[in-house]
Amino acid sequence: MKDLLKLVIPEKIEIIVFLMAALGLLIVENVKRFWVFADGQSLSSLQAAGGYDTQISDWFINLQARIDPHFADFIVWVLIGSVLFVGLSYVVAAIKSVQNEVEFVSYYKSPQGRVHEINVFLTKLAIRVIGVFGLIVWSSIFLKHINPAISKLFFSSIITIRDPASWLWVGLSVIALTVALYVFAIFARLIALKTRVF
Repeated sequence: MKDLLKLVIPEKIEIIVFLMAALGLLIVENVKRFWVFADGQSLSSLQAAGGYDTQISDWFINLQARIDPHFADFIVWVLIGSVLFVGLSYVVAAIKSVQNEVEFVSYYKSPQGRVHEINVFLTKLAIRVIGVFGLIVWSSIFLKHINPAISKLFFSSIITIRDPASWLWVGLSVIALTVALYVFAIFARLIALKTRVF
């Protein structure tokens, strides 16, 4: 349970690092929009001015359109199978942990110990597969929907900064992108099977 909490709950320094990364990313993605706004262009020009977030999103959508649908179906079923396998392995491990220490030591010396090692290996492999496919799915959702929406919200809030509500939206957009970026760190930890990768 502690490892799971370490996996999900960030440390104080991580919060600061991811907040700074989110703010920096939002500023960089909106550079073109800020440039158009500084030139005093009309609202229609501002809406037409795509930031780097929309360019990345368009590139990713084009890349995804070239992927064979059968491959995508295969990825989904592998992910479902991996989740089920990890869930069943967890249940089996919870049942076996009820045994006392003597039985546990004799268990490792018996031939069943090899079965346990294979189960541990397969569980680690399934967790890594979940991490890889989860990272792929999250990258798709992030690049196509979340990042462009948060980036546009940040820009529209910045250009109307005199409105007190805009301060709230600026803060919320930075926090939302921070959480979205932190999800990438969680998937990286699943792939590496470490509670702290970055």
